[in-house]
Amino acid sequence: MKLGRGTSTYDGISIAWAIAEFLHEHPSYRAKTLFATHYHELNDMSSVFPRVKNFNVAVKEVENKVLFLRKLKEGGSNHSFGIHVAQMAGMPAEVVLRANELLVKLESKSEKASSASPASKLNETDSEVQLSFFQLDDPVLQQVKEEIISTDINTLTPVEALFKLNEIKKIIDTQVRPAVAKMADSNRKKQILKGAARLFRKRGFTATSMRDIASELQIEAPSLYNHIKGKQEILQILLLELARSFTLGMEVIISSTLTYEEQLEGLIRLHVDLTIKHPNGMALLTSDWVHLEEPAFSEYVSMRDEYELSFRNILIEAFKKNGKESVNVDLALFSILSTLRWLYSWVLKNPEINPIELEKEMIENLLSGIFSQS
Repeated sequence: MKLGRGTSTYDGISIAWAIAEFLHEHPSYRAKTLFATHYHELNDMSSVFPRVKNFNVAVKEVENKVLFLRKLKEGGSNHSFGIHVAQMAGMPAEVVLRANELLVKLESKSEKASSASPASKLNETDSEVQLSFFQLDDPVLQQVKEEIISTDINTLTPVEALFKLNEIKKIIDTQVRPAVAKMADSNRKKQILKGAARLFRKRGFTATSMRDIASELQIEAPSLYNHIKGKQEILQILLLELARSFTLGMEVIISSTLTYEEQLEGLIRLHVDLTIKHPNGMALLTSDWVHLEEPAFSEYVSMRDEYELSFRNILIEAFKKNGKESVNVDLALFSILSTLRWLYSWVLKNPEINPIELEKEMIENLLSGIFSQS
């Protein structure tokens, strides 16, 4: 059940609070309930009801990027990562940027309005926050607003009204529509990258032409060049973005307080997560990276080598901690990375796989063997 669906923000909070309170206070049921909600205001319930305990999923923020550590820790979360999740899901950059701008404004207004806790505000009457067309801090909308406000409709003739409407339309055509077109271009580029990655995996980079990619996407070949320069640019974007994701993941894990064995588990989760999200892109890591041209080739190799070195160092420390110094580190590293790099093949054949279950099985299969050696 999704609480608060089709309601205002305060309706949703009120319904969620009332249901949780009902479960807590019922004289007979007293059910043990896992109550998942995105309403931070409900954190205050733990200070009002003795059997309510707050937990949240641990995250790590690095350079405005978020890594979900998939660990449950006690306490309520006072920060939302909805916009980060939207960005990870492929939301256009313009939308994400605008969402961040609106979030800052809304949070600022909320803080100025009241510093009281949600629990104390339940007895108050608040007006719901709504986005007004004329409150959005957008220069184009501001210009349209000024045009409308400065127009005296009482003295405007029908012909003058048409002229005024045409002026406003020109403002929108020259400033708003290009922004919309840019967003559409971004979405088309993502479609091209996705289709190209699929073809590169099936046919190989050298055997795939731009015409093949256009045919796969059912568009005219010349129109591809409106969004992308050529195959080499596609390959560079696909491989370098994946390499940077692995590099960022490694940096987050190394900087954490996890034990070395937990760091290895985190790296396996990282591989599984990226493989499920980008199985076709992961296929390119096994062979097609050799077709990268400079300087992309050197950048990719540098990130790959640094990643493998860090992975090896974590393995060494994990073996020392577990008294397994006799284990062949290089062979263990080769076995783990080889399995993870070819995992995409299995994922493509099993698209309905549960990511959490796959992570558990991979961790068990890859780590239990090397740490159980005498």
